[in-house]
Amino acid sequence: MGLFNRCEAYLRSDSVAIVSLRGTVNQLPSWLENFYSGMVPANGSMKLNDSTTYNYHLANNPNALVHVGSLIGTGFLSRQYEPYLEAPLNRGIRSVIVTGFSQGGALTFLNTSHVYYKYSSSYPGLQVKAYAGAAPKPGNLYYAYDFDHITANGWGYRVVNTADWVPETPVSVQTVNDFVDINPITDAKATINKQKGATRIALKHIYNRMDKASYKAMKTLTKHLGRDVGKQEKRFCRSCKHRHLPTAACT
Repeated sequence: MGLFNRCEAYLRSDSVAIVSLRGTVNQLPSWLENFYSGMVPANGSMKLNDSTTYNYHLANNPNALVHVGSLIGTGFLSRQYEPYLEAPLNRGIRSVIVTGFSQGGALTFLNTSHVYYKYSSSYPGLQVKAYAGAAPKPGNLYYAYDFDHITANGWGYRVVNTADWVPETPVSVQTVNDFVDINPITDAKATINKQKGATRIALKHIYNRMDKASYKAMKTLTKHLGRDVGKQEKRFCRSCKHRHLPTAACT
């Protein structure tokens, strides 16, 4: 499938449906999925290839963002496992486990959200449980809050070795624009402007240095881990007549 993702779907003997997601493999498109960490809204649509558009709803929070590499992987994977998942759901099965390790762990988060929001209203009583092992970060804090909500009361587990570097990725930067409105830092300029003389000048200088540094870091990450990596992915299909994202069939 796209970016060399693969999944396994089966029905356990105790009537629990399992969706197991593979981690990174030794192929460049698979690694590019990890590094393609530009942020996009958790709700929307994405054109996967000439004939396929992935319409997705991964969070109710309008501020939720997810990493585009994992989102692309989720779009391809969901098309593969949905027929095998819907069959037991139609027979009355209401327990689903989504699991994966490393890259598969990041995909576990997004696919858990995908399954929950796509099927919960159609199958009342559906319980989706997530086991994400050594998972990289899949999105921003607002997505994390939403995920915590849909997996509350013991339905979401992230297993991490504190000496493992993978859960620390991808690189992230926080700017003053990322704070909630009630955070006093969001209104720091107005507060600084109320100060007198030298104090105002000194505080404004410090604030501008911190603000510009984080904003510059954000622009750098957006360029290299967003646009540049996206261009690299598309180059894998230049020799293929289909204008789609990299797949095992055309690389």
